[in-house]
Amino acid sequence: SLQQEFNKLLQENIQSQESRNKQQICYPEEFEKDQDENQHIDYIYAMANLRAKTYRLEPMEWINVKLKAGRIIPALATTTACVAGLQTIELCKILAQTSIENHKNAFLSLAVPILRLSEPAPPPITQIHENLKVSIWDRWDIKCSNHKQTTLSDVFKELESKYGLRPRDVFLSLIHI
Repeated sequence: SLQQEFNKLLQENIQSQESRNKQQICYPEEFEKDQDENQHIDYIYAMANLRAKTYRLEPMEWINVKLKAGRIIPALATTTACVAGLQTIELCKILAQTSIENHKNAFLSLAVPILRLSEPAPPPITQIHENLKVSIWDRWDIKCSNHKQTTLSDVFKELESKYGLRPRDVFLSLIHI
């Protein structure tokens, strides 16, 4: 399956000491849909079907991908394609296990045109009380001994003992409980 093939490729990349130790350089490649040996349509086919699987869409046949790619390629010079390319570059950095200093935020507008790269900033920190600072990147896990019999009161007690917080309000959608 596509998922198994992706996992195999990912595992090969992670295990390859050589790829981690060498500087990885990307070279531009001219798109040619009619040359099957270059695997351009195979790549688009694989990515399209991964997207289809992710969003529960109908998978596409290889030949349909090839036909559509011939009509779509001229329209690929869009912001969406640029963003996908920038994300791919960052994914390659993650797979190569580079340090965080090598990662970049991108600000892109093809209307102007402008592309600015910057180092990612940490998230804003909010101090909830004297001993507790949080950011939007934080994750709070509340362990309950018996999931089926856990009450809202049990969750409140856990929040108070673990984080020193006393919840005041509880909402279910827009309804105040």
